[in-house]
Amino acid sequence: DSLRLLTPLFIGLSVVFIGENILDTPGGLCHPQSGSNFEHFCSIVAPRRWQEVFLLMLTVCFDAGGKDDTAHKVITVAGFASFSGVWAEFERRWSDRLRVDHLPYFHAGEFAHSTGAFKDGWKGNKERRDRLSSDLMNVIRDCGLRKFGSIVSLVDFRDWRKDRPFNRAQAFAFAAIDPVEAFHSYAWREGIKNNVRYVFEKGDSEDQLRWIFRHRGYIEPDFAWSKPHVDRKGFAYDPFLGLQAAGWIAYEFYLDADRVLRGEPTERWPLRQFQSLPGTVTVRRLKELA
Repeated sequence: DSLRLLTPLFIGLSVVFIGENILDTPGGLCHPQSGSNFEHFCSIVAPRRWQEVFLLMLTVCFDAGGKDDTAHKVITVAGFASFSGVWAEFERRWSDRLRVDHLPYFHAGEFAHSTGAFKDGWKGNKERRDRLSSDLMNVIRDCGLRKFGSIVSLVDFRDWRKDRPFNRAQAFAFAAIDPVEAFHSYAWREGIKNNVRYVFEKGDSEDQLRWIFRHRGYIEPDFAWSKPHVDRKGFAYDPFLGLQAAGWIAYEFYLDADRVLRGEPTERWPLRQFQSLPGTVTVRRLKELA
């Protein structure tokens, strides 16, 4: 089905950068008086045609169990894209489903380990957990989100950069550019040449990402929170809910990265569902890193 029959596409990325970006712009100047934070963002990008913003949302996942960078074996950056009108519908349905279980947000890692928002009443409750997983996956599928992503072996990345100091932020930036380039190629093939943007999640180093995006000739990405956030001055920020879905797919591909790297089938239900969705998550080999 041609995406030109739909409203514009929005893709979200989860990444953190230092410095001002469009999502930090003070309110009251360009923002509408109502609507979600996502709609406010799109109205800044295209005040007269906010529904025509084509946006990609991505997030990163790597082993947080060890503080030493040498402990990390793989880095995964993945997320979804859709037109802004579709993302607005996604946000409504996603938040409605979370509200059923009185959840303030969805976080794949917390859900897997029954911590954070899933601390009480979720551990060992298979029926409840399966019901939530199925319902949220249906929201992603029904909204027709298209996946983009990249898996990079950090062993390969270190070998490729063996004459330079290893930096995890550099590996993340390197992995992040792949889905963005694929997103741009897809938009170009579909004839979408206006208001194409990408959003990363706040929380990681931004400098390397900004540098590689400028180096590759892309506009710098924007950054948003995936969960409700209150800053040190007491100002609250609504999340981009698409980043929660991006975090889920990145987490699942990361958990089963060994199988994915070997080209073996997965036994995990969520990953099988993500693999069946349109789009691709690429695996970068050592010979392909140059």
